[in-house]
Amino acid sequence: MSAKTESSTTPDADELIVAVDIGGTQVKYGLISAQGTTLDFGQIDTRGSDGVEQMLARVDTLIAGFADRRPVGIAISTLGIIDRERGRILAAADAIGGYVGFELKSHFERQFRLPATVENDVNCVALAEGWRGAAVGLRNYLAITLGTGIGGGIVIDGQLYRGAGAAAGEWGYALIEGEVWEDVASLRGLAMLADRAMPGQARGARQVFDAADAGDSEAAAAVVRPTCHRHRQPDLCVQPRGHRRRRRHLRTRAAFSARTGPGARPAAAA
Repeated sequence: MSAKTESSTTPDADELIVAVDIGGTQVKYGLISAQGTTLDFGQIDTRGSDGVEQMLARVDTLIAGFADRRPVGIAISTLGIIDRERGRILAAADAIGGYVGFELKSHFERQFRLPATVENDVNCVALAEGWRGAAVGLRNYLAITLGTGIGGGIVIDGQLYRGAGAAAGEWGYALIEGEVWEDVASLRGLAMLADRAMPGQARGARQVFDAADAGDSEAAAAVVRPTCHRHRQPDLCVQPRGHRRRRRHLRTRAAFSARTGPGARPAAAA
């Protein structure tokens, strides 16, 4: 495993871990072997507007369903900036009511009497890619995910880099041509752009991708926006051409956001 966490314990080969990924749109969960094999998998809507307590009550029910498999611990990946020692949410997008300040680690340890770890979701992507994915054998690489927001994980010399305040890799808030990157390039941002172009036609990102693939010009314009030089010279404006190229562009973006494990390919450099 190239990228390593600070954890001092490693499960035995025959032990199982409950893994939960809390995102702004969906919660994914499963039972994972010590070798990284997914033995069970499912997902539910986050319904963050219901608040953190309601969301966690449903997650607790899912975890309890694995009790007969005798897991040895609980691994949580989640949106937000994390105090890893306490498993506390230091900062997060406004996707789950009451999330900031909540201590996930103590909640799950108290609820299930099992050790729990909590880590930023994109840091988990970076670690997973170094362990079983596209970055196996690399000691320096970046992982970028496009989902409800945009996040990044950084591995330097085989170690996860968190930076000051555990906020390294939070590139979604970067300004790109005067706009917050994740406001226009994430799945949430895509839905917002489509709503501007097609008011009154509430569509999620998946529906926008499907409509663009079906030839809807307004949906395609929301997905594939021209990228121009900051001075807006027309001859420096670049836009993908052709239906095949657009489909590849759409599928690549969709694949990046589909899951938080192997399959979300990182931008990697040895």
